[in-house]
Amino acid sequence: MKRKTTALLAVFALVLSLTGCDIVEFLNTPLDTPLFQEKEETKQEDLQTEEKDIVIITEQEKTDPGQIPELLKENKEIDAFGLFAGDWICEDGSYCEVCTRAKDGEKGIAYYDNETGLYCEGYFLDVSLTDKNNNMYALSYPIGSNYEIYSVKLSEDGQSFENIGDGKTFERVDETLWSGINIMYIYPIQSLYADSSVWKGKELHNGSEESLDKCLYSVTDLDWDGYPEIIKSGYYKNDEHVYSYIYEYTPGDIPKMMDCEVLHNPDINDIAPSFYGNIIMDYTVDESGTWSEYRYITFGETPFGREERLLHEYSMNIKKNTVSLEVLCSKKTIKDNDGNNSYYYYDADNTEIKVGEFYGIMDEKSKNEKYVSINGFDKITLENMIESLREFPFEYNF
Repeated sequence: MKRKTTALLAVFALVLSLTGCDIVEFLNTPLDTPLFQEKEETKQEDLQTEEKDIVIITEQEKTDPGQIPELLKENKEIDAFGLFAGDWICEDGSYCEVCTRAKDGEKGIAYYDNETGLYCEGYFLDVSLTDKNNNMYALSYPIGSNYEIYSVKLSEDGQSFENIGDGKTFERVDETLWSGINIMYIYPIQSLYADSSVWKGKELHNGSEESLDKCLYSVTDLDWDGYPEIIKSGYYKNDEHVYSYIYEYTPGDIPKMMDCEVLHNPDINDIAPSFYGNIIMDYTVDESGTWSEYRYITFGETPFGREERLLHEYSMNIKKNTVSLEVLCSKKTIKDNDGNNSYYYYDADNTEIKVGEFYGIMDEKSKNEKYVSINGFDKITLENMIESLREFPFEYNF
């Protein structure tokens, strides 16, 4: 990503020389080394006196974007971190984050290029520069152990900036709309919403295409790969079985349906699981302590006439976009002529077991005590999709 321009290097070299710092020395400086710690105050005054258009920007509180135009108009010094703090996203899916790093409390910056798949993160440097007359800044992006300095032009309202090197424009993320959503999901959710005609349409049912009569949608990331899914579940007319379909965001393409026949083909599985509400999540922990192989404990129930119901408890796994189900245990309910219910319990081999053994199996599978909340909606709007995904437990930080 070599996008430096001769003009930018000249300006940057000029400022570093005025501060007594060599550009090679600067790029090789460890990230945790304070910059300009001895001469910062003096050199800042010199620059303000001799070069009215260029100042060193200091760290202050986060700047209200609404104040930016007035601050620029009054030619006041602006804090770089406060000016750029927040989430920024490009129409091609690339994004940039400027925030206080949770792991060390330092001011940081992260950048993801959706075209190349390159993700970098590091410290937000205190040497960002501004040409107040032209609203230009030198923004530092971390590249490995070094930094690239990019010339960017901030819009007058502070809501977007253009990377002069590659022409990409980044828009400030609406914090109210996207509150609680990891920035990596924003572009995929926008894409899923734009392609809703792909996943809300008819499905193959009994040899012909048919729309679900009653249907709920939800947005999840069940396999935790950063590509959100749309789960569509419901009933067809005159059919008591639950049918579910999972479509996943596919970079550079329309959403693709997962291999999930076990969820909607009665010939394979005549009791499909339910997805809504709080669902137990089971997982594997490897030797390094990393969570993997996520499984979801859910159930499916089907009536057999008015007097009998059969419930299966499942462990559902998604691996390489293929959904598999494992029956853990079952419960049969039979109602007699007086309306009284009798209950029978079975293990995975369909051998009858005692009620305590049935719940013992469930307790064993829920020992990790982690849950996901899957929020369903029937009206397709961007706001409903965001709210559905917001219910997912991002605080787990897998």
